[in-house]
Amino acid sequence: MSGEQTKSSIWKRGPFVFGVVLTFIVVAFGAFVLFEWPQCSSVGPCRTNWDVLRFHSGPNEIGDFLAGFAGTLAFVWLVVTVLLQASELREQREQFSKMASAQEAQVELLVQQGKIFSEEQRQRSEESAGKILRQELELLASEIGRARTRFVVGAGSGPHFASLSGEFIVGRGGERLGLMLFPPCRDVELEEQYTAFYSYSVNVDDSLQQLLRRDLIDVLADNADEFDDLLGIVDSIIWRMNFIGEADERWTLRLRIPETMELFKKLRSLSIWSVAK
Repeated sequence: MSGEQTKSSIWKRGPFVFGVVLTFIVVAFGAFVLFEWPQCSSVGPCRTNWDVLRFHSGPNEIGDFLAGFAGTLAFVWLVVTVLLQASELREQREQFSKMASAQEAQVELLVQQGKIFSEEQRQRSEESAGKILRQELELLASEIGRARTRFVVGAGSGPHFASLSGEFIVGRGGERLGLMLFPPCRDVELEEQYTAFYSYSVNVDDSLQQLLRRDLIDVLADNADEFDDLLGIVDSIIWRMNFIGEADERWTLRLRIPETMELFKKLRSLSIWSVAK
């Protein structure tokens, strides 16, 4: 079956058909010259070239005639061979071009698949980071709620408390004895809790700055080590925010979580902590 297809493809090639046709023409012309073209002279009757070759020519003349005839056919088929090779080379170039295009398409497909895989990996990583971030925020809120009463700055009692914002430890006589560094953690949603954290932290920072400028702090906050443990969670939250997706990033910005974390860290840098003995 493949042999028939090969022969069929050869016969469909223009140069091969041209060679066969030209061969028939050369053979026909040679036969005409040999048998029908008369050789006439003034000495005797007209004779065909065939008669001249048979009866009046030597081996050299016969060889020259055959060499000329065969050389013509050889030249024809040399041209045909060159044309066939040129056609084959052109087809090979077309096949190589098609193969190159197919390979480029395959490479492009692999690149697209790689991009899709990378995007899926990135989305899964961002979703995981967002979940862990919320868990860390819940943990921080829980730890603040558990330990907030131990983070208090004392400033004694006096009229200076009237200008301060924040929540205070109140004595039996109603006097304010100390300023809470963190707000109460009520049973509310995480978003509402951190909105309250930010507002409270801004007010407490302002109040502490006033107390420090007026040198009114007479009882330093204790439990600095415990506060450093909270800052460990804060640092983890700040680091985690580098890996969250756009939706979670908008959520943290809306709740002012980055600013709240920085305010928590700023508390540790103030001169309100007792030195461990």
